[in-house]
Amino acid sequence: MGFLDALSKATNVAQKGLDLYSGVVEKDARTTIDRLNKSGNSGAAERLSERLDSHLNRKVKPVRRRDESYDENFSSGYENVDFDDEATDSGQGSCDEDENADSFVVQDALDAPPVRAISAGEGHVMAIAEDGTLWAWGRNWYGQLGDGTTTNPNAPVRIGGAANWVSVSAGERHTVAIREDGTLWAWGNNQFGRTGLGTTSGNTTSPVQIGTATNWIHASAGEEHNVAIRSDGSLWAWGRNIYGQLGDGTTTNRATPVQIEAGTKWAYISAGASLTLAIKENGSLWAWGLNSTGQLGDGTMANRNAPVQIQPGMTWKSASAGEDHNVAIRSDGTLWAWGRNDYGQLGDDTIFADSEVPVQIQASTTWTYVSAGDMYTMAIRSDGTLWAWGGNDYGQLGDGTTTDSEVPVQIQAGTTWTYVSAGDMYTMAIRSDGTLWAWGGNDYGQLGDGTTTDRGPTQIMIPVIEQEIIHKPIAIAKEQGT
Repeated sequence: MGFLDALSKATNVAQKGLDLYSGVVEKDARTTIDRLNKSGNSGAAERLSERLDSHLNRKVKPVRRRDESYDENFSSGYENVDFDDEATDSGQGSCDEDENADSFVVQDALDAPPVRAISAGEGHVMAIAEDGTLWAWGRNWYGQLGDGTTTNPNAPVRIGGAANWVSVSAGERHTVAIREDGTLWAWGNNQFGRTGLGTTSGNTTSPVQIGTATNWIHASAGEEHNVAIRSDGSLWAWGRNIYGQLGDGTTTNRATPVQIEAGTKWAYISAGASLTLAIKENGSLWAWGLNSTGQLGDGTMANRNAPVQIQPGMTWKSASAGEDHNVAIRSDGTLWAWGRNDYGQLGDDTIFADSEVPVQIQASTTWTYVSAGDMYTMAIRSDGTLWAWGGNDYGQLGDGTTTDSEVPVQIQAGTTWTYVSAGDMYTMAIRSDGTLWAWGGNDYGQLGDGTTTDRGPTQIMIPVIEQEIIHKPIAIAKEQGT
């Protein structure tokens, strides 16, 4: 069989396999969409629904191996390939297990799956694709990526075989995440008990379940501590507690989760460098932990080892804890910031003017999402526009300069965004079309673009899962004689 004939037959047969595969994808996707709607994440549910429709209508196209080109030498390598129609029709198939046998790939027209969630840690990134698979890249000295190694990859690598992850949070040297079944998982450095696994030494390089509870709905990893909420509204914390950042009334480290203020129902949490922000179900904002620059927002510079309310009488809908400053959005859509301000990270048009109480950022009432990084801030308005301010030494603001800004500046006018995560001098963000973008510092490959070079906004591609598609429902290529 000639190369072109083989290519044509492979494409036709692969389309049959794709139709079978799509049935499985649709069932899993519909389950995930229902779960997202029930958890109040209607935006992600809508994007996944749109993506599913696109997936069900897609076609197969042949893709060459990345190290080959379409020339005579390449095509001659396919003269002795046999394609088994019957195996594919039955949903079965076989393929040489060598990676180089993956010569035809079922690919979406957009080439890369959209991203549902992203979290930028100190030097590593965690991402969840719309299909529920978990990906990671960047700094991995302590196994914080969860791929079983301590190697720093500069492009996305898949973590395990599970495809049921719903949320993830990257800390300084560790990661916490939740699966669809409500189980909580952690990996990375165990110092201070930050992984919650009951140990305070060594590293855990692959995801390990924390306890046996199956009702976790949100978790946030700080620098060396974590906080998480269960479906009953209860709040739990573990890890380092030298500044009272756990909120249990002590400064004792905890190697397993301990409940904070039993009987109180919490709705939102964010763990920062050495402090915690949380919102109760009634919309009140609370903070505890380190307060050396007024970052708790209670009008003092005294550390707190138990929750203290911020601006009583006000109601809030979200908050983000950074390195030494914090930002939050009130229920009226206004944006507020407090804490350290030596790079203009508060965004109130001042510099070197720390604030021990929240100050309003501009007069807009349309802020919908905000993320506090290390000395800078990123935020999104209801029209999908992205804004940034603060330190910009590595281009982490994304405005094409390395100049700090004391006020919000729009990033890439004309584009719309749904999510942003500010890390340690670098930024990850998701556009409304589900594509993933990164910019800023890249010492450890944390941008995920295959380099360690600092960049302006660059699209990051989550790989198509070639092995799953080829070897399972569409595993159709096999060498003659095997």
